[in-house]
Amino acid sequence: PPSRSKKQQLLAHCNGDAAAEQYIGQFEKALSKRTDKDLHRAVMVHAQLVRKDQLQRMAAIGMIPSFFVAHTYYWGDIHLQRRYR
Repeated sequence: PPSRSKKQQLLAHCNGDAAAEQYIGQFEKALSKRTDKDLHRAVMVHAQLVRKDQLQRMAAIGMIPSFFVAHTYYWGDIHLQRRYR
């Protein structure tokens, strides 16, 4: 297992704002216990579904959003149908 002293970059797939909230919230919690907050460079894969407030929180903790821009083309209509029923 890697040493705790080594910096590990965490990449996580988060499909939807609830999954994004869990990732952001847990990362904020973990960072609150550390002094070297600027060294982690966590990445959220599929960040195209985050809310504006979540994107702002990600920026504040240095979390990198990765957007699957074609997602809207393939799945946008389905998300709208499910959200606005």
